[in-house]
Amino acid sequence: SLWIAWEADSALVPVWNNGPSAEIITRDFVQPLTSGIVSWVYLTEQPFIENALEENPRKDKTLDARVGKSTEAMLAVPLHFAGACRGVASAVRVRREPSEQRPETKPSRLDFNASDLQRFYRQIAVAAQLIERRLLRHVVGWE
Repeated sequence: SLWIAWEADSALVPVWNNGPSAEIITRDFVQPLTSGIVSWVYLTEQPFIENALEENPRKDKTLDARVGKSTEAMLAVPLHFAGACRGVASAVRVRREPSEQRPETKPSRLDFNASDLQRFYRQIAVAAQLIERRLLRHVVGWE
C-alpha cells in the first residue's frame, strides 16, 4: 500500500493497494498519526520489518477489522519525494483465516528478512523518483 500524509500531517490515507481488499482499504480509510505502525514509520522516518505482528503493541487493528483479515507480517518504509517524507509504503502478509495460528517454530520461508526490506526500500525509492518526475512535469506544464 502507499500511504500519503493528509490533513495537515495529522493522518495517513491509503491511496493505492494491489491486494484483494484494495477497494475496501483505499475507500474512506484514515489512519491517525497517533496510532499504528505506518504512522510510526512516517513520524520516525525509520523502516520497519516484523514477522510476528500480533505481538507488537504498536499494531492498530482497525484496518484488519475493516477487511476481515489479520495482518501477521509487514514491511514498511518512509516515502520521500519533493524534499520531505510524504508518506509510507507497506507490504503485508495476512492470515487468511482468523483461526489460523502462526506456528511457534523456526522462521518460515515466507517470513520477511533484511534482504526483503532492503529490496523494498530501493523499489520505493525508484517509485518516489517517478512521482517527483510526474510532479515536475505537471508544475512546468510538460503534460
